Amino acid sequence: MYSSVLVCVSNPRHVKEMTKLALSVSEKGAGLVFLRVVPVVNDWVVRQFDKDLGFMKQLKVSGRRVKYEKRIAEGGDVGKAILAAARKGKADLVVMGAVPHKGIFGSIRNISTYVMNNSSAAVVLVKSRQ
Repeated sequence: MYSSVLVCVSNPRHVKEMTKLALSVSEKGAGLVFLRVVPVVNDWVVRQFDKDLGFMKQLKVSGRRVKYEKRIAEGGDVGKAILAAARKGKADLVVMGAVPHKGIFGSIRNISTYVMNNSSAAVVLVKSRQ
């Protein structure tokens, strides 16, 4: 079981599925940190992230609200931003979406592969059912 989980949110359609998985493998009372990495942080990005995580306000596990935190990182290198957030938050698990990359650079520039190869925390990839 994990005590500190970083959930990387790139696609809001998958956030509930990733949250469900994170809660199923974490300790009772574990901290969840939701991270979104964007090129530039602005008011729209903040409002959209709040909207994407709106379901968390009502989410309860064993009758108790789930403790969570939201972070938005600004930068162009998403993989490095995820690793930095995991280190800063002392995450022992990183949950992220598995995004298929097509074309010649797909296998070279795959963010999830980069994070898996460079993270000291366990990494779980969630493939959407959609």
